[in-house]
Amino acid sequence: MPVDILQRWSDPRVILAATNLHDQPALMRHAVTEARMSGARLLLVHVVPSDAQPEDLSASPARVLLLPTIERAADALDHMALQLQWQGVFCEPIVLKGRPDEQIQILVRSRNVDRVIVGTRRLRSPGGSAGSSLAEQLMAALTVPVCAVGSQACPENPRHCIAARVLLALSLRSIRREYVDFACGLAKARRARLTLLHVTEPSMAGDRQRAHDAARLHLAALAANHDDLLWQPDIAVRDGDPASQIVEEAACPFQDVIILGSSSLTPVHQKLGTHVIQRVLAEAHCPVITVKSPLAELRAIPDSVSRNFRTGTHN
Repeated sequence: MPVDILQRWSDPRVILAATNLHDQPALMRHAVTEARMSGARLLLVHVVPSDAQPEDLSASPARVLLLPTIERAADALDHMALQLQWQGVFCEPIVLKGRPDEQIQILVRSRNVDRVIVGTRRLRSPGGSAGSSLAEQLMAALTVPVCAVGSQACPENPRHCIAARVLLALSLRSIRREYVDFACGLAKARRARLTLLHVTEPSMAGDRQRAHDAARLHLAALAANHDDLLWQPDIAVRDGDPASQIVEEAACPFQDVIILGSSSLTPVHQKLGTHVIQRVLAEAHCPVITVKSPLAELRAIPDSVSRNFRTGTHN
């Protein structure tokens, strides 16, 4: 991953927080924490759904709309932004009208946003896919990292750990060094401990040990070039259902954030991968960041190696 993009994604200058004005406290608290940590400008965005036909994404950049029908939303957002500014966060309130996913995509491009923070609420706007959340739509459409804060997420670390912790869940069907680069960059920016997790399918005792050993070797190799971390990355290998194992690993010890690859969240949905990501978003007790690998060709692991560790489908 190019150094400039890794730097922007790991230590963002512009963060967009999408709010429905009634989000759980964890969402806004996380947005404030992230903005303070990196000194980023926080774009506080609310999109009022419209019955009008969706606008062309190639149109001019999104604008702040001051139509009478959204004056109340604008007043509420101004009040929220003022409270954040009193807390020392450089915050800019923006009210848009249209389809939330499309308007946010336009704004991300026009304002060079480095990270998006959103709740996992369900879409109710016209044109939204049945059962699809705004967070999932943004994960599928955006190339920048998307941080989703679910209803189970704690506003802050309940264990008050001395060191922050970051968990990266990896599938080893193909090597995605960009995910590791981002996770290492994020851990470095946060001065956090990093755990690399791989979930294998249940197997016989002998096969299980070989699968675990092979997975550990590959995870260690992926992180070998990152020797500037405060702590050497921890390696974790688990058996079973990927979503359950990811959530369990994140809970003990408590992780500040989970990172997942979002290659399965494409316009042509891959059912198993999407299902696992949805479950992690719903069940995790910390925010979940999805990151894509749009810049480099993914290199498949040779069949002779992949047979040693049959993987789950969480990426």
